[in-house]
Amino acid sequence: GTLLSVYAMKDIQQGSALSIDYLDEFYLPVRRRQERLLKSHGFVCGCQLCEGVCLDYSRAFCCPQPQCAQGQVMPRGRGESAGQWECSSCSRPLSQQQWEIIVKEEKNILSNPPDDEEGIQRLLDKGVITESHYICILLFEQLARMYSSSSDKGVLARAVKLWTRIIQALERNLCAYHHSKVLYFDMLAQVNVAIGDIQAAKEAFQNALTISEVVHGTNGRASSQLRELVNNTPTTKAELQSSA
Repeated sequence: GTLLSVYAMKDIQQGSALSIDYLDEFYLPVRRRQERLLKSHGFVCGCQLCEGVCLDYSRAFCCPQPQCAQGQVMPRGRGESAGQWECSSCSRPLSQQQWEIIVKEEKNILSNPPDDEEGIQRLLDKGVITESHYICILLFEQLARMYSSSSDKGVLARAVKLWTRIIQALERNLCAYHHSKVLYFDMLAQVNVAIGDIQAAKEAFQNALTISEVVHGTNGRASSQLRELVNNTPTTKAELQSSA
């Protein structure tokens, strides 16, 4: 059609500049987003995230300060120096040595990423990278999608755990109502249907609907489809496929 509906999630002052995400790759680091935009659209992005006004939550590392066990260290902009990094909790910057450890760890993971849950967990157990880091999210999602295509209930149960883990990791850094969560809750619901846990599936569909009504509108197509799945939750994979 010719109608585009936009739903504001916060108050917008009159005259404010509005922008869109050209790539819908909200969880990639600044450098990768800028490089892709330059290649596909021919410009270098100058939004607040790319310019370093906001912390880049896609590159979250564990705060190395002993008194800040739950903090996450993130960069502003491309994070090309220690001074561009700070903790979102204690606000302390990184020392040169701490920054070098983080950069080295990130490069090592990118050059030799783990290919199973155990490998990812070993990375996390080192206490440097967090589950919220984009590399972990991408690795978790790759495994979750692979597990979700299985017909073995044991493997599907692992998929449930991974989709849940992804959602929990994103909760730390994304706003309460973010369009990506609609997808992840929907995937979680579908796997629960395949396992036969219909109550868990209904709850996941409801979580997806609650977010969808805010980001897509109450009467939007996605919200209408999810509402039907909540009211008439499929009890088998065949029923789910027929409702698509």
